[in-house]
Amino acid sequence: MTRVVVTHTLEAALLRRYDGILVLKNGRIAESGSFDELMEKKGYFYALFTVAQG
Repeated sequence: MTRVVVTHTLEAALLRRYDGILVLKNGRIAESGSFDELMEKKGYFYALFTVAQG
């Protein structure tokens, strides 16, 4: 089964449940990967996530 979820909620427990995450920036896909992969890259997703946690 494939499910597409659109969310602005940046909760680690929720995001870790997804096989893949697409991160949009200015209407385009900026990054993709699992939660852990995106956090390791320390890119755009990482910046969004860490700001949301503060």
